[in-house]
Amino acid sequence: MVRVLSDTMAVSVVTAAVRRNAGSGGSRTLTRMGVEAIDPFDDEQLRAAHDVTVADATARPYSFPWTWMEYRVAAQTPDRWATLHILLARDDDGTPVAVAETWMPQRDNTTMVWTEVSILPGRECAPVVAGLFDALADLVRSHGRSVIHTTATADIGGRTSPKQEALEAAGCTFVMAEAHRVLDLPFDGTLMQSLADEAAAHHRAYRLMSWRGPCPEAWIDGYADLRSRILVEAPDGGVGFEAEDYDAERIRHEEAELEAQQRIMQTTIAVHDDGALAGHSQLVVPETDPTNAFQWDTLVLADHRGHRLGLALKARNLLEAADAFDGRTLLHTWNAEGNTPMINVNERIGYRLVDCSNQLRWTL
Repeated sequence: MVRVLSDTMAVSVVTAAVRRNAGSGGSRTLTRMGVEAIDPFDDEQLRAAHDVTVADATARPYSFPWTWMEYRVAAQTPDRWATLHILLARDDDGTPVAVAETWMPQRDNTTMVWTEVSILPGRECAPVVAGLFDALADLVRSHGRSVIHTTATADIGGRTSPKQEALEAAGCTFVMAEAHRVLDLPFDGTLMQSLADEAAAHHRAYRLMSWRGPCPEAWIDGYADLRSRILVEAPDGGVGFEAEDYDAERIRHEEAELEAQQRIMQTTIAVHDDGALAGHSQLVVPETDPTNAFQWDTLVLADHRGHRLGLALKARNLLEAADAFDGRTLLHTWNAEGNTPMINVNERIGYRLVDCSNQLRWTL
């Protein structure tokens, strides 16, 4: 299950565009031929879906699947904020050929779902997507939803791909492009420290605080407020997302899931002299993936922008996380293509462009 994470910035905001997960048990065959809803607590069924996501991701440079540990924990962890439904399409001979993983928010954005589509390499995309989306539409409507958000990867500068063409033929429309960049690890520590020092001269009214793992209790309410604002602060192509429902309970739930997935979270926050939290940045390092690490959210609230806090947060957090990268070679991030301020920050840090994640929407 690939969680798509958008490192975007409306002046200085990085957002995770696709959100979190949970299992909903009960295997059943849908009315569309060759498409079934799998039981996430049945490891054999779940492994079949995971194998398709791995094959799809590894067929493209710089793409990455979730490891089996990450996938299984996410699928089997009950979540009151979002439920996960997995559809699996099979050939006539029973071979799994495509997967649609659909997250349904339960406390915000309840007219929408987020779907990731994986297709076995070598299969013609159009008929596979057509059959899968026919069943997906029934699933989404049965839960009272009317909008599907999904993605398709394209080459640098690309506006389409076979998968995207198939998704558009099924009814999806293009919303916006997000550029995927990677930072080669290990990063240049001297450069990062110089960037942090440069930014420090512009944010003297703020102090930076860092932690690894669970959020300190003293900061959890303010941190939850920051987390809730990502979807409304980031460029969204005019979709108009609602703020996410985040509180201390959800933060602790997420932290427990990350621990079960063997993922390390490194976080840095910016605190104003008056005690208000002004922004944060997150890095995630999967212990079960020896190659990849991920820049998750970075957000600076509107009232606190103009102090180079975006650069400061990212540079400080990288320095704090340096030992956790431990032999990994790639750190991934995404930005809305029109988000020039954040792109400039990332390029100064050393990120390089590798491909594009096109965001699509289907209104039923």
